[in-house]
Amino acid sequence: DVPVGVFLSSGIDSATVAALAAEAAAGPLDALTLGFREYAGRALDETPLAVEVARRYGLRHQVRWVTRDDFGEAVEPLLEAMDQPSIDGVNTYFVARSAREAGWKVALSGLGGDELFAGYPSFREVPRAVRALRPFAAVPGLGRAVRSGAGPLLRMAGLSPKWPGVLEYGGDWAGAYLLRRALYMPWELPERFEPEFVREGLARLETLPALRRSVEGVASDRLRVTALEAGWYMRSQLLRDTDWASMAHGLEVRVPFVDVEVVRTVAQLCHAGFAPTKRDLGESPRPPLPETVLGRSKTGFSVPVREWLLDSHEGGRSRVHARRGLRGWAEVVYGASSVRAPGNPAAGRSPGRPAARRHVGLLATEVCTPGGVQAYMLRLAEALAPARPEDGHAFHCASLNDATESLRRHPSLRVCATLYGASRSKWRLALRLLAFPRVDVLVVGHPGPSPLAWLLKAVGRVQRYALVLHGIEAWRRLSWPKRWAAQRADAVVATTTYTAREFGRLNGVREDRLHVIPLCADERGWGENEGFRLDGAFKLLCVARQDASERYKGFEMIFEALARITDPPEPHINLVGTGDDQPRLKTVASELGVGDRVTFWGVLDDAQLAAAYEDCDVFVMPSQKEGFGIVFLEAMLRGKPCIGGAHGGTPEVIEHGKSGFLVEYGDVDALVRYLLALRADPELRRRLGERGRELARSRFSAAAFRERWRRVVLEEPLGSLPQAFEAIEPVAAISSRTECAKEEA
Repeated sequence: DVPVGVFLSSGIDSATVAALAAEAAAGPLDALTLGFREYAGRALDETPLAVEVARRYGLRHQVRWVTRDDFGEAVEPLLEAMDQPSIDGVNTYFVARSAREAGWKVALSGLGGDELFAGYPSFREVPRAVRALRPFAAVPGLGRAVRSGAGPLLRMAGLSPKWPGVLEYGGDWAGAYLLRRALYMPWELPERFEPEFVREGLARLETLPALRRSVEGVASDRLRVTALEAGWYMRSQLLRDTDWASMAHGLEVRVPFVDVEVVRTVAQLCHAGFAPTKRDLGESPRPPLPETVLGRSKTGFSVPVREWLLDSHEGGRSRVHARRGLRGWAEVVYGASSVRAPGNPAAGRSPGRPAARRHVGLLATEVCTPGGVQAYMLRLAEALAPARPEDGHAFHCASLNDATESLRRHPSLRVCATLYGASRSKWRLALRLLAFPRVDVLVVGHPGPSPLAWLLKAVGRVQRYALVLHGIEAWRRLSWPKRWAAQRADAVVATTTYTAREFGRLNGVREDRLHVIPLCADERGWGENEGFRLDGAFKLLCVARQDASERYKGFEMIFEALARITDPPEPHINLVGTGDDQPRLKTVASELGVGDRVTFWGVLDDAQLAAAYEDCDVFVMPSQKEGFGIVFLEAMLRGKPCIGGAHGGTPEVIEHGKSGFLVEYGDVDALVRYLLALRADPELRRRLGERGRELARSRFSAAAFRERWRRVVLEEPLGSLPQAFEAIEPVAAISSRTECAKEEA
C-alpha cells in the first residue's frame, strides 16, 4: 500500500534481498544504488554489478551520484541528525535521502547478512588470533609489558596503534574482537579524555566482561563470531545508525535478514554442522545471483571518506593525514556533538561529558638550576599548565638534564599529566617521549633536542612543534640535523627580535615562522631578608655567571670604570654568582687597584638576592652577547636603573635614556659617564627606575607572557592550528625600535 524499494549494492546480501523481493512483488520492483566518481573503475565502484543484477531480475533501477559538493551541503544536517556520535551512517543517510526524493516510503536493506552468513573477515581473523595468541595470554603481565615497551617502536614503524596490544588482548575472544572492531583501544582513551572519566566509563561499561558473556556456552567458532558481530556491531552501530539516518528523511528501512525466524534457522543449521555460506545465500534466488557477484571479494557499502569526506569539513584535511582510518572523521563528529546548542534535541544527552582534550607538551633541556634559560622554561611551564580542571587540556613535561624527583619539587609542574626527567640520558628521553600520549603541540625549549621533535612529528606522535630560542646558542649556524628540524618547525619563538633575525638569517628559517615572546619578570615574593646589605657607598650590582666561557659579560669594563672614579662616594661593584673564571677576575681587580671595591658574593638564596636588588643603586652588566637578560627585568621590577650592553637582545629590554643606558662593549668612557651621571642625580635614578618598573609590569609581565603563549598553543580548536602560528610580536614590527636604541647609545 506504499512505495517500496531495495537498497542495491554490488554485494551478495542486498542483491539476494532484491532478487527474492522481485519474486514476491506483484509488479516491477524499484532499486536504488549510490555511485561516487572517486570510485569509478575501482573495486569499490558498486554501480556496474548493481546494473547487472537489476537487469537479471527486472528491477526498475536508478543510480544516484553523490558528489563532494553534496556532502559539503549535507554535512551539518547529517551531524545534527545523529542522536549520538558515530563514524557510520553516512552512506545510509545519502541513500535514504535519494530514496525519499524518488517517492519511496519503505526500503529493504541487506543489513545482517554478513553477521549471519559469515561475510566479515573477523570470522577468519578472530578465531585464528585466539588460537595463536592464547599461550601468550597465559603468561601474567607479558602482554602489558610488551605493549608498554614495544609500543613506541611499533608506532615509529607506522603500524596500527592497536598492534602493541596484540599479545595483551588477542588471546581470548573478547580481546581479539575488541582489537578487530574498536575505534580506540582502552589504553588510548586517556589521551583524548579526562583519565578519571575514562576509568569511570570503563568500570561502568565492563566492556571486556560483557563481550565474554556474549560467547559463554557457544560451542562453535562461527557462532561465537556471529554472537559478537550481531550483538555488538550490528545492534549497537549498524541498526542504530540506519534508524537515525533513514528517519532523518522520513523513510522506514526494513531488514529481512534480522527477522527472528531467519536468525533461528541459521543458528540451528550452524549448530547442526551445516553452516550456510554467503554463496549458499546467493544461490537461493531463482535464478541464482550471477557469478560476477558470487565470486566478488567483500568491499562493503562505503563512502569515499579519505578522498573527500573530511576534506569538505573545516580542518579535516590535516586530520586525514594525521589519523588512521576513520579516527579523524570520528574526532570531527565528536567535536560537533560536543558543541551543539542547548536547543538541539541531540544536545545534553551526556551531561558533564568531557570533550576530547588537547595535549600540550614541553621538552626542556633544564629547569631546576639557576639561569635565564631555566627561568624561561619554568615560567613557560607555569603558562602552559592548566590552571583549573575545566581548562580542557593536558600538560606533559620532559627535561633532558633534570631528574624526575627534582621536577616534582616545583609546584607549577605537579599538575603535569606526565612528568619525566631523563637525568642527562638522551636515549632514555627519546624512548620515554615515544611512550608519551600523542601531543597536539610540543614546545621545544632549546635547539638541542629539536631533531627529536622533528622525529616525533614524522612518526605521528606530535602534530606540531614550536622551537624556543634564548640568545647566544641561536646566533650561529646549527649542525644540519638541528637546522633541518628548525626549518620544519611550525613556529620559532625567540625572546628578542635580534635573536630571531640572527637565527633566521644563519639557519634559513622563513620570516613568517619567526616570532618574539619576551621573558617575563617574576613578580612573586622571594621572601624577606632585611638584614642583608650590599657593600659600598654607591652600590652597583651585577648578577651573572663568572665562567671563562662567558667573558663577554663586561666585568673588566666595570673594574676599569671603578679605577677611573676615585672621588667619593666611590662606586662599589657587588658581583653575585660563581664560576671557574672568578680567580682570574679577582686578579684583574687587584691589578687595577680596585680589589677592595669589588665584592664576590657567590650564590645567594632568593631572599638575599631580593634584598640585594632592593639595596643597590644601579644594576650594571655591559654584556656583549646577552640574549635577553632576565636580571635586567629583576632589577627593573624593583625600580632600579640599569646599564647594559648595546648588543644582542639587551636594547629590547632597556630603553636607552628612559629606563637606563646602553653602552658599546669596551667603551669604558661611556660607562664612566653614565655612572657619574647616575651617582650625581638621585632624581634621575628614581625616574629611570620608575620607567623600568612600569615596563617590567606591562610589556614584560607574567600575565602578558602567559597570555601570549596560551594564545599560540591553546586557543585554536584541537588539531586545527594553522600552518604557521599566529605572530605574537612579528620581527619586522619591532626591528626599528631596536636599531634606534642602538643608534642612541
